[in-house]
Amino acid sequence: MIYCFCFPFIVCCKFGTLAVNSNFRQENYKKTMQQHRVTFTKRLFLFVLWALSVCFPSFLQAQVSLTPQNPFTDTDTVTITYNPKEGNAALANETGPIYIHTGVVTERSSHPMEWLHVQGEWGKANPLWEMKKNKEGLYEFKCVIRPFYKVPAGEQILKLMMVFRNADGTLVGKTAENTDFVITISQYEPPYIVMPEGVAAQYLGNYKSHTVREAQITIQTDNRALQIYPYSNHIIRFALSDENGKFAANPSHTVVMKPASVKVQLKEETGKLLIYIDDLTLTVNKTPLTVSIDRSGENLLSGEKGIFWKNEAKGVSFGIDQTTPFYGGGSRAIDLNRRGTYLKLYNNAWYGYTKGADHLNVTAPFLISGKLWGLYFDNVDKAYFDIGKTRSDVLEYGTKNGDLVYYFLWGKSYDDLMENYAKLTGTQPLPPRWALGYIQSRFGYRTEAETREVVGKMIAAGFPLDAVVLDLYWFGDANQMGSIDWDRKQFPEPEKMMSDFAAQGVKTILITEPFFTEQSKTFKDAVQKQLFATDSLGKPFIIKDFWAGSAGLLDIFKPEAQNWFWDLYMARIKEGVAGWWCDLGEPERHPAEILHATGSAERVHNIYSLYWAKMLYENYRRYYPQQRIFTLMRSGFSGMQRYGAVTWSGDIQRSYKGLSIQPSIMLGMGLNGFAYMHSDLGGFTDGPQNEELYVRWLQYGMFNPIVRPHGFQVPPEPVFYSNKAQDILRRYTRLRYQLLPYNYTLAWENSTKGTPLAKPLFYYAPNDTIVQNVSDAYYWGKSMLIVPITQAGQTQRQFYLPAGQWFNFHTGQPLTGGEWKTVPVTLEDIPVFVKAGSFIPMAPPMQNTDKYRLDTLSVHYYQHVSEPDNFYSLYWDNGKTPDAQAKNQFELLHFKGLVSSKQIKIILDKTGGSFDEMPAQRQVELVIHNLPKIPRKWSLKQKGAKLPLLQQTTYKAAAKGAFYNKDTQTLHLKFNWTGNRTELQLKL
Repeated sequence: MIYCFCFPFIVCCKFGTLAVNSNFRQENYKKTMQQHRVTFTKRLFLFVLWALSVCFPSFLQAQVSLTPQNPFTDTDTVTITYNPKEGNAALANETGPIYIHTGVVTERSSHPMEWLHVQGEWGKANPLWEMKKNKEGLYEFKCVIRPFYKVPAGEQILKLMMVFRNADGTLVGKTAENTDFVITISQYEPPYIVMPEGVAAQYLGNYKSHTVREAQITIQTDNRALQIYPYSNHIIRFALSDENGKFAANPSHTVVMKPASVKVQLKEETGKLLIYIDDLTLTVNKTPLTVSIDRSGENLLSGEKGIFWKNEAKGVSFGIDQTTPFYGGGSRAIDLNRRGTYLKLYNNAWYGYTKGADHLNVTAPFLISGKLWGLYFDNVDKAYFDIGKTRSDVLEYGTKNGDLVYYFLWGKSYDDLMENYAKLTGTQPLPPRWALGYIQSRFGYRTEAETREVVGKMIAAGFPLDAVVLDLYWFGDANQMGSIDWDRKQFPEPEKMMSDFAAQGVKTILITEPFFTEQSKTFKDAVQKQLFATDSLGKPFIIKDFWAGSAGLLDIFKPEAQNWFWDLYMARIKEGVAGWWCDLGEPERHPAEILHATGSAERVHNIYSLYWAKMLYENYRRYYPQQRIFTLMRSGFSGMQRYGAVTWSGDIQRSYKGLSIQPSIMLGMGLNGFAYMHSDLGGFTDGPQNEELYVRWLQYGMFNPIVRPHGFQVPPEPVFYSNKAQDILRRYTRLRYQLLPYNYTLAWENSTKGTPLAKPLFYYAPNDTIVQNVSDAYYWGKSMLIVPITQAGQTQRQFYLPAGQWFNFHTGQPLTGGEWKTVPVTLEDIPVFVKAGSFIPMAPPMQNTDKYRLDTLSVHYYQHVSEPDNFYSLYWDNGKTPDAQAKNQFELLHFKGLVSSKQIKIILDKTGGSFDEMPAQRQVELVIHNLPKIPRKWSLKQKGAKLPLLQQTTYKAAAKGAFYNKDTQTLHLKFNWTGNRTELQLKL
């Protein structure tokens, strides 16, 4: 039987009938489909509505039906019937003709919703796709499926995909959820194959002998050899030999760590070897050979079946307990705890996804256990994790090709674990300071005039702004993809535009893609120089049905292709471009037949963006050694962070479900080394303009590593919303800038130790089982707790407040943690809390990060007697120079707080080097919280530093002094500080 499917998060083209700002709608509907980035390969397979369609076929038949229900695709004439009054009813009152726009999913599709063989010409009244109106007022379209869609013989057709439109494409008929129609004509789904079927697994067999060379232990077995090699006291490398007992000498794409000298003890007992490293014990069972790992007497991993292989495919199976949570595996729109899941390790573009999309754009073969250990698999091929899904007590990894090499990491805290992972795969360099400001983006600014207008409106409305992002229109239409040069009809003076923006403190970021259409300016040159990936005959592989037009994919693994690509970038950098947006790098279309210089598409798919990021980073270091790189990348793989890549969560649906899963994605990616994961704030696609959703998303986003509103069809800029919304978001954006010294220090901590900027609640409480599955609230740094509002119309919010004393950031109200809380909420704010004992540095308001004043600093100290000894270091440099700390061009400001029931002592000190902008002295304001009454006295151990008590108005204008605010229970102390050790005492 044939069922109709509707998927509430799938969009076939970036058009819709949305209730948006009329001016904005006119801007976005005046171009044809060819001028839109119609990402047909981004599709979502939603099983909930699949079940609805199976159980209640009439649910969708009222909107679209297919007869006969079981057609022969080669010979049967089928009729597609559409009821314009059902679904979103966008065409209910249409008096003119209605057209179908349609494609198919076939066995060649790279995932279950990839459109191929698209039929339709958007915005044109071509009778070939016109539907016929019947007596019942329904619209019919007849065709024979295979010849109509031009599907080659032998290619299995699985699904029909469609939407309906009026003549010019300004009205689009979709499902009630405003998404595409899907009709399945086969129950076949392209399988995700890693392990070959019908092939018996082979195992290591029994122990035969072992050798020890320094700390490296090699164990020979019946079938192969296993090598155990400690890289440090908390990192151990395991490697499987080939059938000849040889270990691969191939350099790693992702691991940069070199082994250190490690003390290892080995003891042989009957039936086993015991290996002692720090507090870890490895038990190598001889018959059959498996490895178990214990720490301080607690079992972490048992051998289960151990290592296995099937032809070129390899894997390893571990025994695990049935309760410990697991985190990681890359970008996934699922619960933070991955236990009970099967994860595909293969980059995937999923358009319009929402909660439940388990296979997204960034792959990380790194899993973290709730028992403070991790497994990293040094293999970039197509692979999988089975984390207790098939068997609840088994963790299994498998890869289709390549070497089986994995690392076991452990630590005493999550900080330790993340630092060890950073040592293994590399730390992320500090981004330019402006990257932590507000970045405005849209799909897309079509002209120079429009871009200037939006930037002007943002600044005039008082919104801080550090960068503007130009989507594909900067180089023309989609069919010019790959030109990487300005469309000077629409952007006549881009150099002057960027110069004018820079004078206002606004940087310019441009989108680029690795696909080069046949119409692009660069296509012929790339073909002539043999820079594209090829077919089996060595000819350029042209993707004929690519959504932007027939295109080649740059072979990023060819050095000559990298050099050619870089020349295109450098030409734009010389004009004033400050940053790059690297899109579609999964790669979005990557047919299995494609060959690259270093292997087949499947073998290098995951690391395409890693090498793209590497190319840009290394060339910036070579040609622009005084400039930090900013590269926004949609896709990637472990290790990419060391090239400065900033990831985002892809093409998210504009909905509360889309918003609600973003914290989980951000936190999971942070635990995998991608500390700058963020989302298209406001949501990218689907769904009408929703002011409340927009406000909530941006409030949350101000406590993300990157703040970048971006969207399609509805305005992503706050200036297109109500005055109330603007007031709220202006305040939050300004707060983001005031927190710049706090946030920049978080970035520095990440660059030195791999510490995520945003952390899950269990990060500082690994033994607290209550928070192991919580991802709807998170730490921002170590001191702030953020509680996003992710449901419509919420008037109260329940959340778990970790143990300890806390303060409401907005009101100063003290709270005791270690329990669930319910607090009232209004649209004006989301709940934010500060941990007792925290120092929160804040800057004066600024229009952009270039206007940051180094000579003025406000430091809030949330003192509490339960936290008697506190320490905080603030990092600062010029925000531009790469490796500033290594060059001694930085400063660290240290704050120590000592609290008792009778007095508070605060000690200020400074270490580091110097840099051009560093002030000789700065005006410091200490704001001490949680003082129900004014202290008896205070003194500053600094020459001539009496701080008299002043009235508020006098205090604001004074260079030094004190002011007590009884309403907020805060004492404000202002003085000049040269950086010498200075002590402040308060008698209570």
